[in-house]
Amino acid sequence: HRGGAAEISLFHQDVFLLDCESHASPTWSRLWPTPGCNWKYAASLNATALPRELQADGGGIDAQSLVVAGGASGRSDTDRSSIPRGRIAAVCTVVADTLWVFGGACESGPKQEVTLDDLWRLDLEGAVDGQISCKEAWECILPLSDRATVWFDSESDDDDGADLDEEHAGASGAIVAANHTGTLSKKQQKEADKKARIELKRERQQEKCEEKTNKREMKKEKQRAKARDAA
Repeated sequence: HRGGAAEISLFHQDVFLLDCESHASPTWSRLWPTPGCNWKYAASLNATALPRELQADGGGIDAQSLVVAGGASGRSDTDRSSIPRGRIAAVCTVVADTLWVFGGACESGPKQEVTLDDLWRLDLEGAVDGQISCKEAWECILPLSDRATVWFDSESDDDDGADLDEEHAGASGAIVAANHTGTLSKKQQKEADKKARIELKRERQQEKCEEKTNKREMKKEKQRAKARDAA
């Protein structure tokens, strides 16, 4: 927190071009979202569009999800899966008039950094006057793996809420018991509660990730056994 306000990171997927040849000086221009594109760039977002959890605790969020929340062009969460998630430190290269974007990192919720492993492509188009533009649609070549996707899976947040609260209460009690004085100040208790809840959520998500991985391995083993029997 700085000045009493939570630190919030917005992760964008905008694409810019730095033209060092067509103008007197290097010039930046936005390639995506394209003019007239259904996707709107998140240039100015009202703080009220941020989820309450982020407003209170800080963390990171995908910029386009806020544009969707604001009702831009009627886009839905399902539509968002057709574009790359906002990120930093991605590997980018242009090969044969195609922009390739791989991996990177972002935050999912309060201080939860996620390493991405998906691969996307965006076709570029050159005009006679030398200007470069791009198509509106991205193509996902390699989707996020289960180990990355699980951090964005909120389907069971409500279902697991009661269990997490119960486990969280026990974890908080253990933290208090471990304190030398046996009691914590309100500020310390709040911080301890927050850390305990985040840790429990991480453990739960890790368990789900391992369960998905085990199921996938079992499925592959059955396929291999079936292939051996057929041979």
